[in-house]
Amino acid sequence: MDTNEDSPHIRAQLEDEGSVLNSNLFLEHVGEVSLTLNSDGLSWKLLESLHNEKDGLSCLGIKFISKSETEIKFSDVYAVEFINWGLIHESVLSNAGGCLIRHESEMYRFTVHGVQRSKTRPSLLVLAVYTFGHKDLQMCHMWVNRINALLKMETGRPKSLLVFVHPLSGKGSGCRTWQTVAPIFSHAKVKTKVIVTQRAGHAFDVMASISNEELNSHDGVIAVEFERRIMLSVQLGYLVLFTNDLCVE
Repeated sequence: MDTNEDSPHIRAQLEDEGSVLNSNLFLEHVGEVSLTLNSDGLSWKLLESLHNEKDGLSCLGIKFISKSETEIKFSDVYAVEFINWGLIHESVLSNAGGCLIRHESEMYRFTVHGVQRSKTRPSLLVLAVYTFGHKDLQMCHMWVNRINALLKMETGRPKSLLVFVHPLSGKGSGCRTWQTVAPIFSHAKVKTKVIVTQRAGHAFDVMASISNEELNSHDGVIAVEFERRIMLSVQLGYLVLFTNDLCVE
């Protein structure tokens, strides 16, 4: 059986409900959730929260109050991958007292990689990783395929970027900063052409002399550890500036 194809009952569910897909899966460090996919992104809600709302479960006299629905937009997702069989760590309610206990199970898994704004520092982008699991291999493949299909439909996603790295800026951490963030672009299947600048004005000279053909082959420019004035020399769709703790688009 080809596990990379959606099963007939899954395809029927998608056709009946339009672009909406819903399944019960396990979320790493959370527990069993109801995961929903639509054209905008993913959202999930802890199933035990749904039960608590109905049954009023409590622990040590404290009633559990369900948390608001959690979600991630496809515009904030840069990759999804199947990671095969392994452990999923859960937080679940015990049958006896309704108190939280830790539990782990083995199952097939897939991971959604994205970014989110820091709650304390909105200018800072924080990596977000969500690992979901299910005993059914085909179920996980179906979710990965469906998410990838919708990611490909997202407009404005870069496929090729020109990268300038200033090795001596600040504390001389330009190359180290790029080495930290480079795997993100590799994971997102974005090609990068990296130029480590050798002198002041090097990046400006490259941008001034680059041919239109090569310029049009890139979707944007990344400047690592540069002063903000470099932004004045860029005429592409957007520029991303990386420093030690800041990512500005």
